[in-house]
This record gives sequence, structure tokens and C-alpha cells, in this order.
Amino acid sequence: MKKLLLAVISVIGLMVLLGGCSKKDEPNDYSLNGTVWVNNENGVRILKFEKETFSFDASYESEDRRQVREQGWGTYVYKPPFVFFSAINPSTGRIDTQTGKIDGNKLSFRNFIYTKQE
Repeated sequence: MKKLLLAVISVIGLMVLLGGCSKKDEPNDYSLNGTVWVNNENGVRILKFEKETFSFDASYESEDRRQVREQGWGTYVYKPPFVFFSAINPSTGRIDTQTGKIDGNKLSFRNFIYTKQE
């Protein structure tokens, strides 16, 4: 009888222990943390990723031949193969959300293709 009671308690304890560890409770396993992506078409555009944020730095020549410099940052969520970017649009002051897609070492975003730097 003691062995049966001990076995039942062990099984219940194991169920509680394993039941408390749900995949939904874990933080997002997908991250681009520490990666840098570059596009060199008509200037230089750089995306740098941290754990949950990204920064961008762009220097290029506009259609009217002026030098343009853009910088900013925002947050991202990576759900392979898609990257969902959110940042404040300086023109409107509102949060702008856009989507990119990663295929190997290439990131397609806003009509540009960035290459992952090693």
C-alpha cells in the first residue's frame, strides 16, 4: 500500500512539474541578436539587431542628387522566415509596422535586399 501511494504521489509530482513548463510560457527562441545586415545599392544601408530592438543607418544619394542620411531604431519580432519591424515614422509621428523576409543570408525589406555580415 505504501508503494502504491508513493508511486501515485510521484506520478502527480511529475505531472505538475512537466505541466508547468509550457512552450507558450518560454520567451521567443528566435532572435537576430548580434547580426548585422548591409545593402550597398545606391549608398549604404545598415540594419543592426539586438535582442528585441534594431537600429538602422542609411547614407545615399536622393533622386535630386542630394546626400541623404537617415538613422533610427525600433523593435522587431522574428518569426522565421518573417521579421516584423515597428518604428516611429518621423514624417507622421506614428508607429509604422513593416515586414521583411529572410532567405539564407539575405533579408528582403522595403524593396532592398540586405546581406548578412559574418
